[in-house]
Amino acid sequence: MPEGGFASALAIDPATGGYYEAVDDTPLDGYYNPLRALTSLWPQEVDQGVDYCASGPIYAIGDGVVTNVYSTGWPSGVFISYRLTNGPAKGLYVYDAEDVTPTVSLGERVTPTTIVGQLHDAATCLETGWADPPGPIQHAAAHLEFNGENSTAYGLNFNTLLVALGSRPGLPQPDGPPGPLPAHRPTW
Repeated sequence: MPEGGFASALAIDPATGGYYEAVDDTPLDGYYNPLRALTSLWPQEVDQGVDYCASGPIYAIGDGVVTNVYSTGWPSGVFISYRLTNGPAKGLYVYDAEDVTPTVSLGERVTPTTIVGQLHDAATCLETGWADPPGPIQHAAAHLEFNGENSTAYGLNFNTLLVALGSRPGLPQPDGPPGPLPAHRPTW
């Protein structure tokens, strides 16, 4: 599979009993599926971001600069964030948090071929989504909208982007967002 690509189809090869993939390595506005190499991908809830249980590497969604790697208040203390430097979401922050081992450093430039973190076991989970700008403690962009049981507008927007990039959709919560997405945010 080409670096940066993701499988758009999977089929059984009747001659060998194996499988083959049809690959789409065309970016969407310069962004690629950051979950393309994860195995045993189990979508979980859409809340502040989108949760998945899986194993394998997590890539940057697009070109950016790492602004944070650790933050208290998140499971395992990991909160990898980077500011996008291209595309319709240029200037916005993406995060990968929870049970992730970081593979990047503060200030590092990333591209869609950069592995930003590693999930080691399909039972461990990742939360990914839009982040607030860095501060003493960095948060998901939706942290003020989240009551512990709802999907947020930010989480639903990031879920839509991931699906547009070829990922499996997360599971929206029965309680919808308490507010709309700000008008300046891109939609997918």
